[in-house]
Amino acid sequence: MHLNSVFDTNTMRNFLFAAMLLANTGFLSAQKDLAGPLVLLRPTGRTVQNLPEMQVEPDTSARYRGFIHLARTTFIRDFLDLYFAAQYYLVNTGSRKVIEPAYIAITDQEGGFARKGFVLLQNGRQSEHPASLYVDLVEGAVQGPQNKLMSLTQLYPHEMAHVIYRLLCSRDTLERTPKHVDVHYFSIVTDYGTAFDEGFAEHIENVSRFFEPDRTVREGIFSDINRLRERLPADFARFERDMQFPLRLGFYRSTMLMWYQRYENFKRFEHAVNRTARFRSAAPPLEDLEDRLTFRNAGIRNDSPAVRNLPQQFACEGVVNSFFTHLTRGALGEHYLPDSFYRAFLPDTMAMPVSVRDIFPPWKNQLLKYFYVLHRFVGREISPDAQMKAFTDGYLQTFPLEKETVLHIFTSVTGRDYPAALPPELWLQVDGQEHRVLVLDAWGALTVPLYTFNLNAAEEADLLTIPGMSAEDASRILAYRDAHGGFQRLEDLRNIPGLTPATLERLLQCRMPPETAGGPEEPELSISGFIGAVLKKFLSGVLLWAFLSGGAVWLLFRRRDPFQWKKALWFLLRYGFYGLFLSLAALFAAMAFRQPAVVFAGFLAVTSGVALLLLFRKRQALREVLVFSALMGGIILLSLA
Repeated sequence: MHLNSVFDTNTMRNFLFAAMLLANTGFLSAQKDLAGPLVLLRPTGRTVQNLPEMQVEPDTSARYRGFIHLARTTFIRDFLDLYFAAQYYLVNTGSRKVIEPAYIAITDQEGGFARKGFVLLQNGRQSEHPASLYVDLVEGAVQGPQNKLMSLTQLYPHEMAHVIYRLLCSRDTLERTPKHVDVHYFSIVTDYGTAFDEGFAEHIENVSRFFEPDRTVREGIFSDINRLRERLPADFARFERDMQFPLRLGFYRSTMLMWYQRYENFKRFEHAVNRTARFRSAAPPLEDLEDRLTFRNAGIRNDSPAVRNLPQQFACEGVVNSFFTHLTRGALGEHYLPDSFYRAFLPDTMAMPVSVRDIFPPWKNQLLKYFYVLHRFVGREISPDAQMKAFTDGYLQTFPLEKETVLHIFTSVTGRDYPAALPPELWLQVDGQEHRVLVLDAWGALTVPLYTFNLNAAEEADLLTIPGMSAEDASRILAYRDAHGGFQRLEDLRNIPGLTPATLERLLQCRMPPETAGGPEEPELSISGFIGAVLKKFLSGVLLWAFLSGGAVWLLFRRRDPFQWKKALWFLLRYGFYGLFLSLAALFAAMAFRQPAVVFAGFLAVTSGVALLLLFRKRQALREVLVFSALMGGIILLSLA
């Protein structure tokens, strides 16, 4: 392929819309040093034809000025440059007619999202933008400190990467419907499309960390990473003990909502840079199969040196992230192309006023190569092959001089040679399996009534969700698959020696019907409902142990007293509340301190000392309180260990 011929096309420039928008909203002076128009939106709370209605944020507001300051001084500015470069490329090559602003909606949503379509309300008039892409940001992310891991300086480029990917790779107006039911996370094996989309965006977070121009922001981010590197291993060990020993109170299991996202953000950097995403996640043989899936999907520890098979790697966003992170940070960015390649990414294709290196430093140069390959070879909605495979094949075809380096990076990241082809995705659907869709949902607060998986990327725990599947049959299936390079069709299961006809029939019956895609809609996440379900499970365990401890105290000190129901009930309730008080203190220690057992032991000693001062004249009451504190406190300390 000759690159020069690709860019000898009619140059189409239409900036009228953007210029009018800037003129109408008074943004020109505020944004004169940015690569293109940046428009902040705020929702009115109304919808029009299922699209949110938005208003332009005044340029006099604090939130507007705050975001513009970040856009000028941090990595956000660099990535906005690339967003407009991608649009220039699409316009200059005839794939797009207009340059749109970078739209950012500041809302009360939880987190950050790349979205499509809104209605703009200006001067009392509505204008529809059903195809316009924008990033939805929670207001707290804009106002919070930016020198933390996964602050806005990393979150916004991540979501803008989704926008750019959609601009470059969307072939139609259909939304891509995943077939997996799990909400994607770094360690999970999902599907080829989700893994590529998310992994590519995650690697931009790492690019932002390495190339953040604000020294204070950059140093704060890496300080956060170092702090988590020291703290997380102890938390993981306690969480694993919570999963293995059901008699523990489950402090780390119950607080997974609080600590897991920090771990997820940490993994996106640490495991990508260290190339550990390639290892299978450990799935210990826990009694409850959903606990086993939760532990594995959370990626609490890996099964090194067991490397994932190739379908698993291409369907794991962590591996995709790691591949791109090393590709972007490597020496390939120093390989510059003829000026004709870069002109298509500029507003004026005829001008090259300065050196290419002055406009596009090595990491930006590398991303421009990605944009070119993504646009020509990768389909976001439907791809004949895994998107990462389509990208890599296209990259090697377009830049053959870089082939050796790319293949070396692929092998170093995955631990495997680059494949000529991948086996197809063969999706199975297990109805009736009440499955947790979030890895940070250790108690099952949010479930769907089925489970789906790709047979060529399955592990034993996946196969065991099929009713009647034995560990022996699951082992036979996986051994045959890995020995033969995957299944080409489900009927290949008939060739497995020793597989019983009943098991074979159950497998074939689990073939996912084409019309079901990913099964039922993902249940709506309610934070209050989620916390309520966790508290319900946690409190039931706490009260059980409190009543057992209270019952032991009764038997020790009051068994000879005349039995009265009301008096006994009041006794148990009193100690139930005391046990709850101790447990909540322990819960706080688990969330706030690195040595929670030591902190709680000190708290227990202080509490016992207070009881001694208050009850020193009531010897039986004092003995009861101290014995209960020892029993309940001992259970809590064992649960914190």
